[in-house]
Amino acid sequence: MDNHPQTRASHRTDGVPRRRHHTLRHLDPAFVVELSGRLPAHTAECIQDTFGISANTWLKLRKGMPIRQSVAERLLNRFGAQLRHS
Repeated sequence: MDNHPQTRASHRTDGVPRRRHHTLRHLDPAFVVELSGRLPAHTAECIQDTFGISANTWLKLRKGMPIRQSVAERLLNRFGAQLRHS
């Protein structure tokens, strides 16, 4: 008999892996305002083409909500230096 407590499997009962928990990050509201100035139109297609993010992520940014850290870093890497020098 095993004395270790039972743990849940790393997969759901249907065999599909569980979603990973992502680290979230807030972006400076001033940065979001500057990004907004670069957006020709507030459509899902334009947001994707301009920033490479979804309309849902853009909405979170505009509301001051955190987004996935990897997405925040990508935006800062792509646009941070450009916006500081414009």
